[in-house]
Amino acid sequence: MRMNRTKKFAAVVAVAALGFGMAACGDDDDTSSTPGDAIEDITDGDGTAGDLTIVDLAIDAGEFTFLIAALEAAGLVDALSGEGPFTVLAPTDEAFLAIAQELIGPEATLDDLAALLTLPENEELLQLVLLSHVISGSVLAADTEALDGQEVETLSGEMLTISSDGFTVSFTTGGRTVTVLNADIVGSNGVIHVLDSVIIPASAQ
Repeated sequence: MRMNRTKKFAAVVAVAALGFGMAACGDDDDTSSTPGDAIEDITDGDGTAGDLTIVDLAIDAGEFTFLIAALEAAGLVDALSGEGPFTVLAPTDEAFLAIAQELIGPEATLDDLAALLTLPENEELLQLVLLSHVISGSVLAADTEALDGQEVETLSGEMLTISSDGFTVSFTTGGRTVTVLNADIVGSNGVIHVLDSVIIPASAQ
C-alpha cells in the first residue's frame, strides 16, 4: 500500500532540514563500532524491543538523528508510531555524512548537507528521499530471499529491486545499491533495517 504525498508534508519538509545540524551534532563521536550496534543494544536480545515503536528505537539508538529530525518536522513521527506495520530502511548519521561528502566535497559536514537540502529547488528532492526509506508492511530479512530479484514499492512510489542470497540483503534503484548492515530490529509496529548508505531515488541520480 502507498501513503499519498501531501502538500503539508512538502511544506514542512524544509523545516526538517533546518534542525538537522543541531540534531546530528554527534558526528565526531567514536565511529569504530559497526553502524546499527546501538540500536541492537536496545532490543531484548532476541531482536525485538517489546513495546518500543520503530520511532522509539531509532530515537533511543542515537545513530539516526539526521533521519529522525526530518521525520519529526515532516509530521511523520505520529504516523510511523501508529499501528503499522512499517519497514524503515534507516541510514545512520554516518551514512548521511558520506552522502554529504560525495555531493559537496571531502570536508563537508551534516550542516552542509542540511543547507543544500533546504534550498527551495531541492524541497521536492528531500521529500522524495525521505519517503523512499519507508515501506508499508513488515518485510523481514527472511522474507527477502523469496523476493530476490523482485521490486518493492516505497511510500514515495520509488521502486527498489531486492537482492537477497540468504546472507546479504540489498536494495537497488537506478545505478545505486544500498546494503543492509543490521537486519530485523523489530519494534511493536514494524521493523528497522540499518543501511550502509542513503537511498538516492533513480530520478535524482
